[in-house]
Amino acid sequence: VVDRLDPAARFERFPSRRALELRPPGATAKRDAFATLLRERRPALVVLIGDDRSDAEAFAVLRVARDAGNLRGLAVAVHTHPDVSPAVAAEADAMLASPRETARFLSGLARGLARAAAPARRPGRWG
Repeated sequence: VVDRLDPAARFERFPSRRALELRPPGATAKRDAFATLLRERRPALVVLIGDDRSDAEAFAVLRVARDAGNLRGLAVAVHTHPDVSPAVAAEADAMLASPRETARFLSGLARGLARAAAPARRPGRWG
């Protein structure tokens, strides 16, 4: 499938246990890309979700930024297979049991953010 999608092999291939990550040539590791994103965008809040070693490295970047007081954030590991790297669990603040649970978590987060962004209703007024 990948060879059909990228027949010229323009993307570098990084195999993992159950996936094949494709990156543009010369792309940095996930932790470096995440650190750059934090520096450039300077978010106040970050929720980072992952399930492999490269995610664990990004979790560590998040922890350093959070400990420095640069942002608030949550690193969430997803238990996608029985032998999730111990490094992922060790670097995470929380663990979700499955991709399905992750979808429920993200749906709840989206609902909460939508409620928080909605204009407050005034008593006695129809809106």
